[in-house]
Amino acid sequence: LERTTEFYAAEAQEKIASSSAPAYLEHVEKRLKEEVERVGAYLDASTEERLTAAMDKELIAGEMKTLIEMEGSGLSSMLDHNRYDDLRRMYVLFKRVEGGADLLRSAMKEHIQNAGKALVLDPERGKDPVEYIRALLAEKEKFNTIVSRSFSNDKTFVHALGSAFEHFINLNARSPEYLSLFIDDRLKKGTKGANEDEIEAILDSAITLFRFIQEKDVFEKYYKQHLAKRLLG
Repeated sequence: LERTTEFYAAEAQEKIASSSAPAYLEHVEKRLKEEVERVGAYLDASTEERLTAAMDKELIAGEMKTLIEMEGSGLSSMLDHNRYDDLRRMYVLFKRVEGGADLLRSAMKEHIQNAGKALVLDPERGKDPVEYIRALLAEKEKFNTIVSRSFSNDKTFVHALGSAFEHFINLNARSPEYLSLFIDDRLKKGTKGANEDEIEAILDSAITLFRFIQEKDVFEKYYKQHLAKRLLG
């Protein structure tokens, strides 16, 4: 066990310096599998738990922050490029050590907040309320898929995603108005260019954004105005 610890401590330093985050995670996954097979072939079964615990400490626990922050291939890059398999591997391996899932979830939430903040405070986006809400819906769909496919729909990650959206959508005071305009636009157009089920899905998604809005009375004010105009029209 001492020799194993020394071996993987040295290997971790070597690999983390020369590999991308995905490549390092694949290597760790491979090493864990090899050691479990080795225990089954040569060692007493009671050795496995202590052996893998030593590996988890050296290969994973000490390198999590570095892997998350690795420029060009770390967590932000994986999220930006929808690297579902790499994200799943990171989630599974980080869960093996205490605090690993918490660290990953916190980093994911921070990334979503930063991406969302850039979106809602972009003056160009604000020029077209419909496109503004479409961009938010696309962002929500993107991260819903990531949480589902890569993080096993973990409830704590689902909650972190919702919390991140609630944080940044309220940074723009016009979000309630834009959401009402988006719904108004969809209802005015009716089923033109889309079937009833698609319209229903779009409105359901809009309601999801509505739940994140803190100034619901502001949304109600605009929605009443838009509804009245539709009825008159």
